Amino acid sequence: MDVANTTYNNSLNSFCIVGINFRKSDMNVRGKFSLSTNQALVLLNQAAAGKTPGCLVLSTCNRTEVYGISNDPQELAEMICTNTNSAVEDFSKQSYTYRGIDAIEHLFKVASGLDSQIIGDYEILSQLKHSAKIAKEQGCFNSFMERAVNYALQVSKEIKTKTKLSSGTVSVSYAAIEIIKEKI
Repeated sequence: MDVANTTYNNSLNSFCIVGINFRKSDMNVRGKFSLSTNQALVLLNQAAAGKTPGCLVLSTCNRTEVYGISNDPQELAEMICTNTNSAVEDFSKQSYTYRGIDAIEHLFKVASGLDSQIIGDYEILSQLKHSAKIAKEQGCFNSFMERAVNYALQVSKEIKTKTKLSSGTVSVSYAAIEIIKEKI
C-alpha cells in the first residue's frame, strides 16, 4: 500500500461526526447545544490548535454537528459542550456519533436532504457549503474533509437530478407557508 492510500485510510478511520438533531431531541434541547457563528469560529480555532486536523461545524435549527478527523469523537462532543456552556452528560443522552464509512454515509444523507425533517430539503445543502467555506477560511479543512464534502455535494446533485426527491416542498419554512396558505 502506498503512502497516499495509507493516509486516506487513516483519515477515513478517524473521520467522525458527533451531533444532535431533530430525530432524538426537541427544539428546546437542540437550542442548548446550538452554536452561534462566533461559537463555531471559536470551536474551529480550538480544533486547529489541538489534535483535530480537519473540522467542520454545521449548526442549524434542526441539528448541531461537528465533523472532524479525530481518534476520539468524545473530544468533538466536549468542544460542543464547552462552547455552549453545557454538560457533556446532557449532550451524551441526546447525541449520536458516526465513525469511518458510517460518518461518510451520514454526511451524504445530510447533503442530500435524506436526513431532514422535510425529505429532500434544499436548505441544508447551502448550509453545508457555507460551513465548509468557513472551515476552509479558518484553516480547518484538510484535503480529506474537502474531498468528502465535495463527494457529498456531487451525490446530492445526482440524487436531486435523477430522482423526484426534491420535486415538492423544499424546506421546513416553505412547508409551513404552504400549510398556512391551505388553512387560510
